[in-house]
Amino acid sequence: MQLIGLAVVFAVGLTLAPLVAEAQQATGQRRRVGLLNAAAPGQSEAVLREGLRALGYVEGTNLVIDARAPTAAWSAFLP
Repeated sequence: MQLIGLAVVFAVGLTLAPLVAEAQQATGQRRRVGLLNAAAPGQSEAVLREGLRALGYVEGTNLVIDARAPTAAWSAFLP
């Protein structure tokens, strides 16, 4: 009889566990987006910034965009 009670408690615990567990939300953390552009920065970068702004990301507040484009040498892509 005790085994049946233990099995019921275990089954209910497994059923309710996903409802109780939630991921921790990062507060005050800046997201970093790396943008490698094969051409000079232009329209595509502006569209990306507008799209992120529409999703609630504001550059300098909760977003950092690290955009790089090649110059005369490919060393522009190095950190």
